[in-house]
Amino acid sequence: MVDYGLKDRVALITGANNPQGIGATTAFAFAREGAKVVLVYKRIQDPLTRRIFSYLRSRYGIARE
Repeated sequence: MVDYGLKDRVALITGANNPQGIGATTAFAFAREGAKVVLVYKRIQDPLTRRIFSYLRSRYGIARE
């Protein structure tokens, strides 16, 4: 496995409210590599955004709204 140097780094990601979009894909990839991911979005009430947020929290650790 290649070490991309993301472990314990903080990544600020916008546009993660579409599960098939580049923002969500980037968030998943960075979290998988050990980065602390911060999602910036307009509405957490959006069902897709909530699903992405919940998945990242359950799979990779602590998250706050």
